[in-house]
Amino acid sequence: MAYLAQERYVSGISNERNLNNNQSKISPEAIIGDIVWQKFGSEIGHIERTGYEITNVIDLSTWFRQLDTRARANGYFGLRDVHERVADDIDSIFHIKLEDTNSSDPLLHDRQVVLIRTKDGKKTIVAIAMYDKTDESLYFGATGNYNLPPNLDSPLAHTLRHSEKLAQTMRKKSHAIGMGHRLGGTKVIVGGNDWINSHTLQVVTGALFSKQGPFPNVITGADVGQTEESLKNMEIGSRLGNGIGQIVGAEKSTLDIPSYIRHSILATYLNLKERLPEYHLPDLRDAYISIQGLGKMGSQIAEMYIEEEVRKLTVTDIALFSDVFPSVPNSHQENIRNTLEKLNRLSRDNNIELEVAYPSEIWDKKADIFSPCSSEEHIISRQKIQRLAKSGVKVVLAGANCPLECSELGSYAQQKFGILIPPEVLSNGGPATAAAFEALRLIYPEEFEGNGDFSKNDLVPHIRKNISAKVQHLIALMQTQSVSLYEAGDFVFHQGQVH
Repeated sequence: MAYLAQERYVSGISNERNLNNNQSKISPEAIIGDIVWQKFGSEIGHIERTGYEITNVIDLSTWFRQLDTRARANGYFGLRDVHERVADDIDSIFHIKLEDTNSSDPLLHDRQVVLIRTKDGKKTIVAIAMYDKTDESLYFGATGNYNLPPNLDSPLAHTLRHSEKLAQTMRKKSHAIGMGHRLGGTKVIVGGNDWINSHTLQVVTGALFSKQGPFPNVITGADVGQTEESLKNMEIGSRLGNGIGQIVGAEKSTLDIPSYIRHSILATYLNLKERLPEYHLPDLRDAYISIQGLGKMGSQIAEMYIEEEVRKLTVTDIALFSDVFPSVPNSHQENIRNTLEKLNRLSRDNNIELEVAYPSEIWDKKADIFSPCSSEEHIISRQKIQRLAKSGVKVVLAGANCPLECSELGSYAQQKFGILIPPEVLSNGGPATAAAFEALRLIYPEEFEGNGDFSKNDLVPHIRKNISAKVQHLIALMQTQSVSLYEAGDFVFHQGQVH
């Protein structure tokens, strides 16, 4: 039904431009039209150099102004006022569909970008790629807000490529948490510096995922670069489609989703320790721990390690060194400083040694367990694995997505140094599990009538049981096929061999 609804939505929009094969080599300016190029030329850039081809352009201005603003059950009664204010602030919205002429992955599809501009000149790129398709045609993946690096051929292409990569990760994570039969993978990437400071851009972004929007089959939520306010604005926008919100983590009654990282990290380690005695993994009370990044995931993991009374905890975050990393926003610096104060207090209360390391030195600190948790992807290189090995690291338990520079490094670390690296979709799967259940509650509220909200009592046993089964399966594959733990997970969760 979601796809049928989307087709009705598309066919009802004026100014739609479909391209035939003979037009595919025309310049981007000619394909998208003068108006779009004038407003978003710098965002589109030299897209012809990137392998992408624009196949369809839709003007969404009329769609937004005609959105249903009546509040339904649990809706907001001020939706009409919000809609009128936002509609008055919008200069233009364009929905662009693309194809990748270089892609060889048939599961990666629906590459789409929405360009939004306000009347005061603020702009953003919202990129959505979808990976694999379930029988329910549902996709789940959070919305991350990323600043764009300078000197890009095409900021649009860069943002979409980022979405594609993380959509694949989310599909693997869907399999890892036992939702592979229901949820395909997606990732919403918001590119540019204006979005986080614009109420209008945030509300319009949320409206894209409303029941009447172009992506009614996508359930999204908070990720890197979001605030409580931006998430709330997105949720209000998603209600503009008929009063039913589709943004996970925005309602007061929802789960504390980041906190479930504690349970997936802990369950992964305890299962590895139990099932692989030949790797001599220490009891947590005797373990030295290093954490790189103290954001939402890193802070939760640090608290978990303190509660487990580890021997020593070493942490770092670039926000603690603003004199060297001045680009870190002041608000983030304050949040990380507050986190460190809390960790200092907890470590004193539990008589645990806590050290703050400089970011470039965290790799050389004595540790049994290393947990990369920063938003920077592909941070672990061959050279850094060598440094971790010299530091005594036995396990890498990632709280972040895509920590390895390439997947082959999982095998390199294990075969060369005996460092176990379980797939990050397993170790950081706790929040995804909670968020996926919340997503299904939003889509199918009738499934959960009478059950109330989810709680730790419901989800924690599920997370532990699921991870135990997955670790057992990966170890069996590792031992029978003579592959690394990471390689086993890469195959299993990509192919969906575990349910």
